[in-house]
Amino acid sequence: MAMSENTQTVFKYLQGHNEGLTAQEIADATGLGVKQVNGAFTMGIQRKEFGYRSEEKVKVELEDGTTIEGKQLFLNDAGMAADVDALASAE
Repeated sequence: MAMSENTQTVFKYLQGHNEGLTAQEIADATGLGVKQVNGAFTMGIQRKEFGYRSEEKVKVELEDGTTIEGKQLFLNDAGMAADVDALASAE
């Protein structure tokens, strides 16, 4: 099964912005839905040991002024070094 476009989008976004963003922040930046971001991260990144979620929830103020609470998503060293295009075509 090939890596989904959503997983590729989330993966590449985190490679450029690995400062600990919530799924909502990633969704807002990429145009994906929060459920899509969470699913892509869990199935395509976390379970394949390229990333992890923070233990604690954080509060984040969004551009529209609302405050959300969620865990931050990070890539580990393997995720930061990964060639997403090669991984996507290899599966």
